[in-house]
Amino acid sequence: MVVLSVLGGLLAAQTQPAPPVVILTRPDRVLPAEFIQVRGIRELSDGRVIISDRLDERIVVADFASGNLRVLGRTGGGPAEYRLPGALVAVAGDSTVFIDEGNGRLGLIGPDLRFHRTFTLRVPGVPTGLWPRAVDGRGRYYAQVARWAAEAIGIRSDSLPLLRVEPTSGKYDVVAWIHSPGQRLPSNHSPGPRIPYIPFASQDSWTVTPDGRIAIARSGDYHVEWIEPDGRRSSGSPVAWQRRPVTEADKMDYTRGFVANSGVGGKGGSDRPPGGLTAATPDMLTDAAVKEVIGYSTFAAHKPPFTDALPRIGPDGTVWLERSGARGEPSTWDGFDGRGELIRRVVLPRGRRLMTLGRAGLYAVVTTADGIEKVERFRY
Repeated sequence: MVVLSVLGGLLAAQTQPAPPVVILTRPDRVLPAEFIQVRGIRELSDGRVIISDRLDERIVVADFASGNLRVLGRTGGGPAEYRLPGALVAVAGDSTVFIDEGNGRLGLIGPDLRFHRTFTLRVPGVPTGLWPRAVDGRGRYYAQVARWAAEAIGIRSDSLPLLRVEPTSGKYDVVAWIHSPGQRLPSNHSPGPRIPYIPFASQDSWTVTPDGRIAIARSGDYHVEWIEPDGRRSSGSPVAWQRRPVTEADKMDYTRGFVANSGVGGKGGSDRPPGGLTAATPDMLTDAAVKEVIGYSTFAAHKPPFTDALPRIGPDGTVWLERSGARGEPSTWDGFDGRGELIRRVVLPRGRRLMTLGRAGLYAVVTTADGIEKVERFRY
């Protein structure tokens, strides 16, 4: 990797010092295994990683040193089974929670790499199960209430509640409000096939450290706010960013990715009950089908300061956010320290998407020319 200084040329007034830029060039390790649609990577304390592949419908544990792979569980609806496995959430002690999208539930993998239970995360008054984004060291789950569920319980503002949940009792606290105007569709939106929110709308994002510190990326002036476990708050300085228009090519790329990562309900089949989710079918991914979805959807006119990729927490407690860029540019991530100050900028090789940050390195996914995904590890 190469370390450079940041050049000027940003449109907005810069209020934080220009950080060093780290340009990653080649991976330290590449798994020889092939994947179809990687949705989660979780590093274990011994350096191995758990990987979820949504479309190949498998969860594996992989060793970068040997290249060996072992499948965990199997496809189905039973206690140690899953369909369309999604994000992986690290839990203390090498346990892992995974989103079982196809079965509409969560699963817990223990440090022994066995499936310990399946469950749903519910709280009183919210009419749906929650998808957690983080679990802290005390076993408390953090999840944002979806727009439709918030409106069902009378919340009509442009902000959505971020909940901290005790999973055994269902007791919860509202620990923050996340500004999400992009989740509110116009009242005259079309009933056709559409994206159920406004892509590229400027809205906040968040994540949580293992010790329970909440990092919120505020989209209004692009700064990071920290909330301590005792409720104390602090904010870093705003960061400069360039206002970029959303192009038709941006809409095509975004919509195709949205459809490819969506599930289709109610089809059923020989391997799943009626009402179970299945993956998007090839006819849904043609140019004509994608353009139809675009025609029924509402897009923001300009890109926000950071993308809707979930923030990442580094092993040093830093929080990383993916900057919005022009189509075709390599993915660039800003790293903020525990005070919310920008301390580094990391540029991935072109075509990579960052999955997670671990002690052994940065884990990214690249898609080959024939559509196969490979998992890479970079030193950083």
